Amino acid sequence: MIKNLLKLTISFLFLHTLVFACRYTVREIGFADYGADSYHFYLFKDKRISDKDAADFKKISYAALLNVNVSVQIINVDGTDSLSVMKFYKKDSSSKLPSAVLISPEGRAKLFYFSAKKKGLKESIWSALEEIVTSPAREELLQKIVKSYGVVYLIEGTDKGQTSRARKKIEEAIDKIKMIMIDLPKPVDHPPELIVVKRNNIQNEPVLLWSLGWKKADKSEPAVAVIYGRGRRMGPLLKGDQITENLVQNMLRFVGADCECGLDRTWMLGTMMPLRWDSQRQSEILHQYGFDADNPIVVSEMSQIL
Repeated sequence: MIKNLLKLTISFLFLHTLVFACRYTVREIGFADYGADSYHFYLFKDKRISDKDAADFKKISYAALLNVNVSVQIINVDGTDSLSVMKFYKKDSSSKLPSAVLISPEGRAKLFYFSAKKKGLKESIWSALEEIVTSPAREELLQKIVKSYGVVYLIEGTDKGQTSRARKKIEEAIDKIKMIMIDLPKPVDHPPELIVVKRNNIQNEPVLLWSLGWKKADKSEPAVAVIYGRGRRMGPLLKGDQITENLVQNMLRFVGADCECGLDRTWMLGTMMPLRWDSQRQSEILHQYGFDADNPIVVSEMSQIL
């Protein structure tokens, strides 16, 4: 009797999980913040940074990083705390010491150098923080990501012919998605959007491109990133010959799939880019899809699926 009841209970829980798992798509799961996608910005407090400067940094970062997936911390270079971060505090080829470092959820680092001579330290900090959380290509994404199926970034390469071919493959993949959108588990009104980061605008997108895994060494080849949800990257950054219509289409198909138990969690929950996600975006999701992606109960439900 007890064994049968236990089996029945387990069966019920299993079936409940399967039904529960179909409540959201991968795309919808991607709109929530599960607390594991934060970037960390560390200020190195050495003889160049006074106590007042450190206090100003705290105030500025609190205001600049409101509704942003970036946390901040001050590292005393003479202390023993955060030794793993101190490995980035070293002179570069020009013998300059970094003022701060941004660490991605994937463990990659981007160094920042403040110059109080050209402009005040406060202004340098503000500029760095704004560079971290916003840029033209990210603002364009924020205008499109909630209503559309997703966004495909095309980063132009210096090889114009290869870049043109890559764009054609992306457009073909988007056309294929348009044909199946009505048959998706949850139909979407607006197809994927293409955002092109042009060669002459790459210097305006250092943090975005770094967060996507792009490097200056890649500049000759075009690169493609499929973005969904709260600025999450689906799969890897595709470069050069890796960019095929079939691969881009399959990555986009995954975005529209049901969040069933058998799906790979690492693909369901791609790394977010540094992004300011304010109440306007939250309201758009509630209005468009009928759930609040920042509600703790909803986040808990999604976490159980994951």
